[in-house]
Amino acid sequence: MPPAPPVPAPAPAPAAEPLAALSDAWLVPRSWVLVVSGLAAAGLLSSGLLWQKLDTIQEELARRATDSSAQSIEARTLAREAQTVSRELSGRLALQETRLSEVSLQRTQLEELIQSLSRSRDENLVVDVESALRLAQ
Repeated sequence: MPPAPPVPAPAPAPAAEPLAALSDAWLVPRSWVLVVSGLAAAGLLSSGLLWQKLDTIQEELARRATDSSAQSIEARTLAREAQTVSRELSGRLALQETRLSEVSLQRTQLEELIQSLSRSRDENLVVDVESALRLAQ
């Protein structure tokens, strides 16, 4: 038998080296991992604080909305009361104006009556004086 040609041995070493080189190529320095982790933690912390602040602001807005609603109801009630009082006062004013015009008319009539009485008194006095003078003559 002829001698068998020598079979070359597989080279596992070269295949292992590329895997090791490949895995070393994807590794990130530890300082980078710590920086990114710190930034992620800071981001989570700040978003939690912002969320808490947002909740506080929402509660404040809800409280203010409730307060303003109560104030608007109170303002409407006061406006209705003021309107009622205004109507009552307008009625009273109209009544007083009517009474004032009646009193003014009565005063005018009274002044005319006084003048008339004064004239007739003067005329009666003149007539009495004239008759006294006639008698005296």
